[in-house]
Amino acid sequence: MIKFGKWLLYGIYTVAIAAFFLYYLFPSETVKKYIIARAGSLNPEIRVSIDDVTPVFSHGLRLHEVQLEYRSSDLLDAEEIVIVPDLLSLLSANPSFAFHIKALGGGVKGDVEVIRRQPQGRIKVNAEISAVRLENTPFIRRFFENRLTGICSGTIFYTGEHGQARTLNARLAIAEVTVRLKEPVFGMAEIEFDSVAAEVTLRNRQLKISRLMMQGDQFDGEFAGSGIIREDFDDSPINLSGTITPQSKFMQGSDLKISGAAIAGSAGGGGQIPVKISGPLGDIRLALK
Repeated sequence: MIKFGKWLLYGIYTVAIAAFFLYYLFPSETVKKYIIARAGSLNPEIRVSIDDVTPVFSHGLRLHEVQLEYRSSDLLDAEEIVIVPDLLSLLSANPSFAFHIKALGGGVKGDVEVIRRQPQGRIKVNAEISAVRLENTPFIRRFFENRLTGICSGTIFYTGEHGQARTLNARLAIAEVTVRLKEPVFGMAEIEFDSVAAEVTLRNRQLKISRLMMQGDQFDGEFAGSGIIREDFDDSPINLSGTITPQSKFMQGSDLKISGAAIAGSAGGGGQIPVKISGPLGDIRLALK
């Protein structure tokens, strides 16, 4: 029994020493350079910068202060990204790994599977978004010029083959949404929603919005439609049709009373007003149907 205890202590000591040297002698710079070079070889238009790489017990990596750029535009600023491969899958035709991204005031976690048996190779991604601040997202901040805020959660499923069809399905729930308008609409300089729910599918560049529901003190809304995502995002056309239901705040103020009286005649049953939203994203138009 004493010998067993002695060897157990020796075993623990050996593991501890190995872990110590693995951590402090970990080739951080080499791994960092490899990741950056690998990302560049997959897509020369993507630039990756990483402050540091450290090991994660027992077989993962933690990337610190990661920045992604696409064509010199920021895509992601992450405090850290943890990657843990499925060791058994590395021996198969379908290697996979789990990831956890801490960024944008919240986080994204999920898993990635690479299916090598497909002729072009297929990638499948399942991800869960948790409490991401829209105003912290570089793309949102750039495109909306700091006029959109909210807290986004939801799920994303992506599958794609190199040079072939790519499909992304997303279900999103956004809370505490504020949209500051470039020009007042119905006398409102900004629109606030308690919640926004969306179900969207993006297949290559074809966008389908199955459901877009908004609830707030100003008005509720429900829309569906489609669009096309172009290289010049401002030039991407979108067409949405649906209804809005004015709430108490919508009718407050003299400008809104006039607008409310003008549109009251077009409202259907239940106070719903048919609305069409269309045009390129850089110049969205709203019209009563």
